[in-house]
Amino acid sequence: MSFVKRIFLVGPTASGKSELAVHIAQQVNGEIISADARQCYKGMEIGSAAPESKWLDRVPHHNVSNLEPSTPDDASAFSERATRWIEEITSRDRLPLIVGGSTLYLQALIQPFDALPPANPDHIVSLQEQAENEGLESLYTELSRVDPDYTQKMDGMNRHRIIRALDVWRQTGKPFSSFHHASATMPASGDLWIGLQWHRAELVERIERRTHTLFGAVFKEEVQNLMDWPDLLRTTVGFKQMAQYLRGEITEEEALEFTIIATRQYAKRQMTWFRRWPFIEWFHPENERDELLKRVVNQVAVNPKNPYI
Repeated sequence: MSFVKRIFLVGPTASGKSELAVHIAQQVNGEIISADARQCYKGMEIGSAAPESKWLDRVPHHNVSNLEPSTPDDASAFSERATRWIEEITSRDRLPLIVGGSTLYLQALIQPFDALPPANPDHIVSLQEQAENEGLESLYTELSRVDPDYTQKMDGMNRHRIIRALDVWRQTGKPFSSFHHASATMPASGDLWIGLQWHRAELVERIERRTHTLFGAVFKEEVQNLMDWPDLLRTTVGFKQMAQYLRGEITEEEALEFTIIATRQYAKRQMTWFRRWPFIEWFHPENERDELLKRVVNQVAVNPKNPYI
């Protein structure tokens, strides 16, 4: 029998993962690792819906507000950090709980990248100049042609990821996506995958309510403070639209409307991805909350020598 060594709590944006993760972690003596591509950045806490301070005080969290906005990040770098944290958490006889909806980041923990060539400085400079002169869309179009699989998996037009993927293509003639192991994505022995799934109308309502709450003076200030990192803003839902408003390109009402639309589209992409993974056990966060908690606790308690409970 395989005992639980890691718990993954996944689901689309606005599904309530952060709060529920705290309750789970408290019951199984766990520590939380955020698998979110933006919660890791300092100064993006509000717009990324990072865990609130009251939750951070209850359970140790990792990968939350630990990177400067100027620091490039990707799934491979996250995997390296998370692997170290998992080892440290386990060494303390605690249970790692990986929580998030950034699909590539999650996949990197169960299907690591094969060895990638180091970045070629000449390629990077050339691609950056092309992005400045022709727009990031031109690079995205090129990447869509040479590596359509990877563009479908990206969470929006991420400048760093696009440039790095094209750099790898120019060096090797191989798509960046081909550096994932060819085998089907499968969880490691000892992984327990739990998914949060709302009915479509419920999730849409939650997205709209959260976006209306988000758009206020504090979020405007957060985005204003990030104006020196336009690529980070351009590739992040909510931040992109608020930055457009602050620059006078659209009205505040349009920024709100466009954010809701983009968030709904992002949630749809997330669920399309997650449905490819049959190993996720899905629960309704309200109607099946008790069943979800019981499932996790019982599974962890299977091992009579398990130190986590």
